[in-house]
This record gives sequence, C-alpha cells and structure tokens, in this order.
Amino acid sequence: MYGNDYDAPINDDTLPYDDGPEMDNELMAELQHFAVYGNPGEPPASRVDGSRWRQRQFKDPVTASWDVSLGRADVTKLTNGFKPSEMEHKWMCCSDDPKDEGTGFEVYMYGSWGGEKRISLQVKVPGGIGGAKEVRGEKETGARIVGITWERESNGGVIEEENAKETALEVCNWVLSSLA
Repeated sequence: MYGNDYDAPINDDTLPYDDGPEMDNELMAELQHFAVYGNPGEPPASRVDGSRWRQRQFKDPVTASWDVSLGRADVTKLTNGFKPSEMEHKWMCCSDDPKDEGTGFEVYMYGSWGGEKRISLQVKVPGGIGGAKEVRGEKETGARIVGITWERESNGGVIEEENAKETALEVCNWVLSSLA
C-alpha cells in the first residue's frame, strides 16, 4: 500500500497523451505581448515621481532622434507616468521636472520588477507644459517626442533602434493609454 499519491507507481500506458491545446498565432501573440507589457493599469491620480522604486540606470545606452507628435492628453499622461500596483504590471514610468521654462522634459520607462531603466524619451513642448493654442476648436500643444534613449543589450541580444521605438510606443499605448 502506498502512503500518498506521490508514491503511487506510474503506468505510462494508462495515462492519456495530451500536449495541451494547439497554439494559434493570435494566442501566441497575446501571450508574448503579456510577457513584455503585462496588464494595462489605471492612470495615476497624481504624478508618479518614482522615488519609492528601485531605479537602475542605463549600463550601455544608445540615443537616436525621433519625431512623434503629441496631443495635450498625451503630454499629461507622459508627465504623470504609471505606478505598478500588481505583479502583472510590467512597467513603471515617471518623468523628470520640466526644464527650460517647461518646454522640455524626459520620460523614463523602467522594468517594474528589477527597476532597470529600459527607455527614456526626450519631449519638447513649445510654449511650455501649460501652454496650448486653439487650432480648429481643439487645443494644440505642438509637443513632440524628439529623441529616444534605450539600453543597447537585453537578455544577451542587441536591441535595434526600430525595436526600441516599437517598445516605447507600445508602453505609451498599453501602459500609459496615450498615443492611441
């Protein structure tokens, strides 16, 4: 007699063979997206400064110019950032204080578990953060992402500029709900 199920002999002939459900491309893409970006979260009620999070700086950064238009809501979301509240949130985002009379700031994107700085975006806002002009009944900021910096290598592989920009856009879209 066996003391528990763990001690029971296994007879491979009696166990059905099942390698699980077939993975279609869409499901695989969803799983890969979750692995990198996690769950989206709620926007913070106030600006995230990141001071309570471990923040590791770049080891071997690469910088490139970029030109991405930002609306007023995008500037606010990038400035406010994102504070993860559960393990499934894979990113922490914060920004520095606006400099040059509010016409520029930087957004930092960290892996939330290890606190590794993965990406920073350089943002310019002509007229300052609070400035906006009326264009066809809508507020126009003229704000732009003008540059990107990212870690050259991750998990033993080199990260190309195109991949860094795709990741930054997806963090903005998925995590910060901006640039959608």
